[in-house]
Amino acid sequence: MMAYNCISRWSGALGVCAIIAVIRPAHADPRAVVELFTSQGCSSCPPADKIIGELAKDPSVIALSMPIDYWDYLGWKDTLADARFSARQKAYSQMRGDRDVYTPQVIVNGSAHLAAIVPASKAPSATLARTIA
Repeated sequence: MMAYNCISRWSGALGVCAIIAVIRPAHADPRAVVELFTSQGCSSCPPADKIIGELAKDPSVIALSMPIDYWDYLGWKDTLADARFSARQKAYSQMRGDRDVYTPQVIVNGSAHLAAIVPASKAPSATLARTIA
C-alpha cells in the first residue's frame, strides 16, 4: 500500500509537470484550463493553492481555484467553499466513472485528474516529465 501511495504521488506530480511543459508556449492564447479543488480545512492544500496562484500568472493557462464544502461536516466551515464547486468535482468523477473526489485535486482541461501539483523544478526528472507528455 505504501509503495502504491508513493507511486501515485509521483505520477500525479510528473503528470502536472508534463502538462505544464506542453502548455507553456511563447504565445498568450490559453492552452489549458487547470481547476484546483481545494479547502481551507485541508492540510495538504496550501502548497497546491500557492502553485495554482503561480500558474495563474501564465497567460497560456486559465487557473481556477474551486473551494469545496464537503469537509464542512468536520466542524470547521470553509468560508470560501461553494456547494457548486463540490457538485462540479463530483460530476467530473461521474463522467470518468470513478469515485475519485478528494483535496487537493487538479482537473486539467476537464478530463485529466491528478492528486497534487508541484513546480517543475521539484519534479524528480524533467526528462521523464517531457517523456510522459
